Amino acid sequence: MKNLMRTLYFIFIVGGIIMVGLGSAMPYIEKNYNMSYSFVGIVQSFIQLGSLFPVLLMGAITAKMGRKNAFIMFLAVAATGFVLVTLTKNHLFLLIAFTLVGTAKSSITTLPNGIINSVSENPMKSLNFMHSIFSFGSLTSPFILILILKFFDWKAFFILIAILCAMGMLLIKRCDVPDAEKAVNKKTDFSFFKLRSFWISSFIFFFYIASELMVMSWMVFYFQDNNILSESLAQISLSLLCLMIMLGRIFIAAVSSKIKNTLLLVILSAGALIFFGVLVLADTPLMIFIGIAGSGLFFSGVYPTTISALDEKVGKSDTAMGISLAIGTLGSIFMPVIVGKVADNFGITWGMITISSTLIFLLIFTVLQHLHREKSLKLNK
Repeated sequence: MKNLMRTLYFIFIVGGIIMVGLGSAMPYIEKNYNMSYSFVGIVQSFIQLGSLFPVLLMGAITAKMGRKNAFIMFLAVAATGFVLVTLTKNHLFLLIAFTLVGTAKSSITTLPNGIINSVSENPMKSLNFMHSIFSFGSLTSPFILILILKFFDWKAFFILIAILCAMGMLLIKRCDVPDAEKAVNKKTDFSFFKLRSFWISSFIFFFYIASELMVMSWMVFYFQDNNILSESLAQISLSLLCLMIMLGRIFIAAVSSKIKNTLLLVILSAGALIFFGVLVLADTPLMIFIGIAGSGLFFSGVYPTTISALDEKVGKSDTAMGISLAIGTLGSIFMPVIVGKVADNFGITWGMITISSTLIFLLIFTVLQHLHREKSLKLNK
């Protein structure tokens, strides 16, 4: 089992590199392939569309193929997708390639969670460590790209990721991977659709996932295309954002027991909006990095706090949770197209300002959730 654990940790590092590496490399792909901002937005939407497939189909795929074969298949899809992106400028084939990349990005960060829960003697400790090394992959990804660009172009970075995915295939092939226990068939309860709290939480996921993805995807464009930061500093800004998200989650975990989770969500959403405003309006590197650090800190706790604040009937239902997260993922599919279109017509600065609209809606829905929870508590007294 030690070999399996080490292999899963390695694959999760690769997942972290992919997660941030896509945002880091996209400005170079855009220039090399003469993409418009609108098409960049469409590419980002197809990446997210690809990432939705494993979320919806993972259970059926692993039940049919087994976890090991599914893992090998998804790693092969990942390697293929990254190689294809380097081979063609044809927009249709690029969209297909990036859809494969999105499928891989989601699947190779989803499968290890269930496997570790099955094999680890201390799943909580193992999962925490695994997500820490995922953050390590995210933090180092821009620096790997900076180093590669000194000698090659962005294509070498994607080829490296493809090689790492192929290595993951070889490593997982040598491991014994237990399959999931078969679920007992029972009637699914869909009554959660009638709950106002379900829809409020779903829209919080919708605007949060869209906001964080858009910041990571467009921030480097904004700094480089407006000549606000050098290429190296623009890449380092992504690492700073990831670092603050990682540190922020540690901090939020420490203070979360001292404040109501719904009120904490309001504070986090308001802080993310304020510091994102600082990031966009700042005209000095110091204020820019303060905006990035603050955005990362306040973004960090929104996702886990939203999960902890879910209505009990929603939080304990796998079906309700899955549908709520699927609705949330839709935000990251639609918003890139809107941001890209605005950036094409009015400039990248207005594209970034458009992202603030998702943060405003995020704040509105967190306030609604807090008020709804307080009202429910008063009625139950």
